[in-house]
Amino acid sequence: MKLLASATSPYARKLRVIAHELGLALPVEDTAPMTDPAALLAANPLGKVPALVLEDGSAIVDSPVIAAFLLASVPGQGLMATSGHAHWQARTTEALADGVLDAAIILRFNMAQGITSGPWVDRQYRAIERALAVMNMR
Repeated sequence: MKLLASATSPYARKLRVIAHELGLALPVEDTAPMTDPAALLAANPLGKVPALVLEDGSAIVDSPVIAAFLLASVPGQGLMATSGHAHWQARTTEALADGVLDAAIILRFNMAQGITSGPWVDRQYRAIERALAVMNMR
C-alpha cells in the first residue's frame, strides 16, 4: 500500500500522523495533483490527494475514509474508540478538524488572489474560531 500525497496537503499530513501513531509503515509517493498525474487519476478520478493505493491496485480516497481504513487495519488500536458515543464524538472532532483545514485552505487561496477581507473571508475566520473553541472543550 502507498499514499499518494502532496507535501502541502494537510489532509495527507493527518494520515501520515495516524499511520505513525499506529506504527504502520506507510510509503508516501509525492504527487503534484495540479498536473493530473496518471497514477493519481487512476486512483482518484477527482484528481485529489490523498489517495491510498492498496496492494491489489484498488484505491481508497478522501482522508476520513482512509483514516478509518488505517484505524481498522490495526486491531485493538487506541487512537479512536471503535463504538458507542466516544466513537461518534471522535468522528465529529475529526470532521471539525477537517472543516478547519477546509476554511484555512480557502483563506490561503483567497490570499493568493489578493482577497484578504470581506464577508466570505470573515465567515472562514469565524468558522475556524468556533470549531477550535468547541474542540478545545472536548
